[in-house]
Amino acid sequence: MRKIIGFRTLCVGLGIWVGTVVVSAQGEFKALPWSQSTAYNSYLMRDVHRQFASRQLAIQQAFTSPAGMQEYLEGCRERYKQIVGTFPEKENLNVQVVGKIQGTGYHIEKIIFESKPGRYVTAHLYMPENMTVPVPALSLIHISEPTRQAEISYAVFCLKKKKAQQNERHIV
Repeated sequence: MRKIIGFRTLCVGLGIWVGTVVVSAQGEFKALPWSQSTAYNSYLMRDVHRQFASRQLAIQQAFTSPAGMQEYLEGCRERYKQIVGTFPEKENLNVQVVGKIQGTGYHIEKIIFESKPGRYVTAHLYMPENMTVPVPALSLIHISEPTRQAEISYAVFCLKKKKAQQNERHIV
């Protein structure tokens, strides 16, 4: 029995010694040296540059004719729809103009509309003046956190916090 225990102890001790020698011979445990850390990034960026070059070529070819540009735009729309998914059915937005601000060459309409029945969205609609043909307009939708319980908006909260931090710096 003593011989078996002694042999086991010898095997365990030898295994620990060999393991220590092997580990100390390996040095640091790094899979790749520091200089090779950019290799993976370069590999990924190569694909990005290839995709960018193919898009640039497609745009250049599209600019050669109005029909080519129309075909390119239709392809862009189709790819966008594949990414985003289906659009909701068009419904009556029940738009209400609640105010108007006159600017030079444009006016701003303050509007409220329903994105879904019962879900109201406020926005500003920037409209150019004296246009005889349809032109683009700019819509600025005000976004706030739906779970917000505070009485002030997040933007006002951030401004007050920034001012408080500036005041703390001047006191210290």
